[in-house]
Amino acid sequence: LHTGSQVQSYLGLPLLVGDQLAGMLEIGHSTAGALGQHDLDLLELVSAQAAYSIRNAILYAREQSRSAELSGLANLTQFSPTDKYQDLIQRLIDTISTLFSVDVIGFLLYDEESHTLQGQIPFRGLPEHVVAIYRTVVGSNGATDGLLLRSEPIITRNAAEDPLGREIGLRDFA
Repeated sequence: LHTGSQVQSYLGLPLLVGDQLAGMLEIGHSTAGALGQHDLDLLELVSAQAAYSIRNAILYAREQSRSAELSGLANLTQFSPTDKYQDLIQRLIDTISTLFSVDVIGFLLYDEESHTLQGQIPFRGLPEHVVAIYRTVVGSNGATDGLLLRSEPIITRNAAEDPLGREIGLRDFA
């Protein structure tokens, strides 16, 4: 109990599912000695049902989340060759963005002739005029050598300061 609390009588029971803790069930009363054996018996009676209900609700929420992820992934395959290019990009962004909590999402596509990554409109979270001019040359030596062929992700907490991000031209963009 927190110091200064108005609760004078308290009962707390762990909510167990098998040997796993699902939470706590607590009751309090502002009068000292107000809670007794009868209240404890009643809490014990409902605590198992509460524990299983909470565990089932958590499992259900996880399954719903997983189902939404899988549904989003399934939507990735439902594109027609007749889709307009920008419509396809928009649908991909819409589908992928449901899977992640991000502020910015879009595509930089590789142009083999110019060896550049080019921002593609639409691009969620950035103004179109910024995306339209964004191009970065992907070098053919150094850290970027074979980067696209290796299909390795670039993961960084600070894209502006990351050495690989700097080398492939993400510093100014970031």
